[in-house]
Amino acid sequence: MHRQNSSTGKSYIQLAQEEPPLFRIFILHQREGISSLNDLYQSEANPQTAEFIANELHISLARAKQLHLNMLIYTIGIGTFFSVTTPGISTDEIYTQQEAAYEAFLKQALERV
Repeated sequence: MHRQNSSTGKSYIQLAQEEPPLFRIFILHQREGISSLNDLYQSEANPQTAEFIANELHISLARAKQLHLNMLIYTIGIGTFFSVTTPGISTDEIYTQQEAAYEAFLKQALERV
């Protein structure tokens, strides 16, 4: 789980670093029919990801979805900052912060078990 989450998050950050305009188009486009974070999650996330997380961590599907949603929100947010800063935040700093967020969200998901 940790490695998969990390690689997906790093892919977002890598796109933000290497192709900031493409990242902004990909992430910041208008989304219709979204009135809640759950709507956003349903439209943007692969449902198999939450199932995988739940199975890997032995947590409920609801907690797995929340962990995944938290990381999506965080990664998109930090990727957006990364794509619009000049001269730019270091990649190491971004990855370190992303990892810290993941650890906090993971701890929260596991404590609720």
